[in-house]
Amino acid sequence: MPLKCSKLSNIFTTKNFVFVIATDTEQLQHSIKAIYGSGFDSSVYLKRFFDREATLDVPDLEVYVNMQSLDSLYDSKGIELYPKISKHLSKDSFNDYICWIAKVYNLRLRDIDQLLSKMKACLRYAENEHNQNGVKQYINIFTLLLVLAEMDSKQFVFKEHNDHKYSETLNEMHNFQVSKPLYHGDEIIKFYDFATLMVHCSKVYEVNLDDVHPRRHISTILGAHRFYSSKIARTGEMSISAFNEIRTIYEQYLNDSNDSRSRFWLWDDYIKVSNLAGWID
Repeated sequence: MPLKCSKLSNIFTTKNFVFVIATDTEQLQHSIKAIYGSGFDSSVYLKRFFDREATLDVPDLEVYVNMQSLDSLYDSKGIELYPKISKHLSKDSFNDYICWIAKVYNLRLRDIDQLLSKMKACLRYAENEHNQNGVKQYINIFTLLLVLAEMDSKQFVFKEHNDHKYSETLNEMHNFQVSKPLYHGDEIIKFYDFATLMVHCSKVYEVNLDDVHPRRHISTILGAHRFYSSKIARTGEMSISAFNEIRTIYEQYLNDSNDSRSRFWLWDDYIKVSNLAGWID
């Protein structure tokens, strides 16, 4: 890059022309130091080539995500996305999830673009499966985004349950607030607690639903089953709403599956599709 700057400087003196060059200045300075040594003052070196410098503000994350026109994608035929919990989210609904995840995983705009691209690919895959085979898809959009973000950032807090290795991200999750109390005494919900609930509701468990004959009645149930209602009762209004909505969605899926083909995505499905997201058209 220093050699290219030197060559470019020869044309910067062309009369009646103003050259505007966009750079990632921090990375450019690192590149220069890689050539001339860590002690080299790369910022002074760059001043040889540029007369003026202007720094662009970091774009507002919410505005940037809302500009991506994702509403039509969310309304894809044959796909039921949840949880909507509209009382607790902004008018842009699922975009809130994208912003939360981008913040806690410290995603840059380029990372967000890749996250959205892979999310679109996953939803197109689901829509194609419905169009070709008539299989309705039930997808927890938060869980899908969470898994995609972990895959891209290589910070597997939930996929590997490695709290020590990703302590910085984990601390951000525990500190980042995703809900506001709706009434006095309502719990403030942090990202980690909400994400843990969503992961729990995306898995199935073998439990005993019969206290009289515990060994005879082991059932396989979804994490959003009424069996877990008492554990959710004190987690805050938003979590309770999400839990109840997922329960309702799952009951709808069970009713649909009796009449037609349908698919309720579980944790392993999110992992599988996310691994393939970069290859799906």
